[in-house]
Formats: sequence, C-alpha cells, structure tokens
Amino acid sequence: MGSTQPPSRRPRRPQLLQAGLALAAALLSGSARAELPPWVYGEQQRQAPLVVQLAIDTVAPDAGGFRVDARVLAIRRQRRSEAGPGPSVRVGSRLLLRLPPLPQARPGPPLAGPSPLPPPAAGERLTAWLEPSPGGGLPWRPAAGGRSFGPSLERFQDPNTP
Repeated sequence: MGSTQPPSRRPRRPQLLQAGLALAAALLSGSARAELPPWVYGEQQRQAPLVVQLAIDTVAPDAGGFRVDARVLAIRRQRRSEAGPGPSVRVGSRLLLRLPPLPQARPGPPLAGPSPLPPPAAGERLTAWLEPSPGGGLPWRPAAGGRSFGPSLERFQDPNTP
C-alpha cells in the first residue's frame, strides 16, 4: 500500500499575485476601453420614438457641438413619446440635429460610460435613432448616445432579464 500525502493547503500566492498584476495592468493601460454593453444601446434604440434613414447634407460646428442638416429618405418608426410628439416627419423633409461635442481625452484610465457620438460626414446615408429635444430649440436629438447613427443594436437584450 502506498502512502498518500495530504493535499497542500498553502495558498498559491505567486499565481494570485500574477493574476492581480495582470488585471491591474489591463485596467490601467491606455488600450483598455470602458464601453457600455450593446444591449444598453439596443434598449435606447428600441425606445427611440423616431427612426429614420437620413442623407446628411451638411455638418458644421455649432455652440460647442455640431449641427447636422439632413434629408429624410425613409421613416422606419415614428410614434409619440413621453417628451411630446415632436414635429411630424415626412419622407423628403429636412431635419436639423444638434450633436454634443466630442469629449476631450483625459489622462488616466478611461471611465465606463456611453461612447461619444461622432458627427456624420456630409454625403453619408445612415439610420438615425432620434427623440424630441426638451424645451424646444432644434426639434430632434440623438436618442441612443454614441450608437444613435449606424447599425441597429435592437436585437441585443439585457442578459439578466428573462
């Protein structure tokens, strides 16, 4: 009969230390990107009262952000929202949008949050998820943060809900 030795009960400190250092390096490196998950943008897109296909005519700096003048090519969804009905949109009508400025890069690790909405380019055709601006002013604003233009993320669902 061979003798069996009891398993070692001492912690694996070198492995834990290596794992901790690797995690810290990843969090502190400039390549780490803190981004909201796709399902958050999908929920914002699903809640947007206006979804249109746009042809971007002009993009210009305006009050610290950007002003976009676009032509509506198609309406994918138009409904009343809690913020109010907003003006009626028709195919061929023009929309003015005010986009927030792009954030300035900050030193240190990036913070978790929504991605910035880069301004579209003149001549571009894209899908836009919009909502009425509160308090008047320009009638529409981006409804899904950094994913208010471009491909749909509406298929993504919160993995924590049944």
